Amino acid sequence: MTRTPPPTMTTLVLLTGLSVLSLNMFLPSLRQIAVGLEADYALVSLSIGGYLAVSAVLQLIMGGPLADLIGRRPVILVGGVVMFTLASAGCLLATNVWIFLGFRMLQGGIVSGMVLSRAVVRDLHEPTRPRGSWASWVWRWRWPPRSWGGRCWAALWTSSSAGAPTSWPMSSWAR
Repeated sequence: MTRTPPPTMTTLVLLTGLSVLSLNMFLPSLRQIAVGLEADYALVSLSIGGYLAVSAVLQLIMGGPLADLIGRRPVILVGGVVMFTLASAGCLLATNVWIFLGFRMLQGGIVSGMVLSRAVVRDLHEPTRPRGSWASWVWRWRWPPRSWGGRCWAALWTSSSAGAPTSWPMSSWAR
């Protein structure tokens, strides 16, 4: 059996960033989602709290017993990336608010990338290095999106060049 190489630090940082990005990117389009689904804004806002609640529970399950049982790579790929991708397509195609909220909760599975990436860094580096190594990489990758990238993405996905809101399905491609 051929041993697969460990993931690069860039891959681990991108997996971590995806879980944060998926929470924040769709926030500017919440109002358009509510209008598009003909639902109350407060009900659509549950997608934020629900995502966080599911993420909290899945951190305990995916980051611990499940990853120990079947391995980290399958949990990240199937439980995280594949589930997130399918749930994003479900959010895009949702016809009512309840379907949207259900798929939005499933998107919380991407949290496995954040939790297990930290565990992989801890396993790959000696005990004194993970914090410094992880912190420096996260800082390098995190700073630009927070300052200019996040604003650019939000503007790109939620408004046209004339400033008029686009339909909410367009913004769900960013989720």
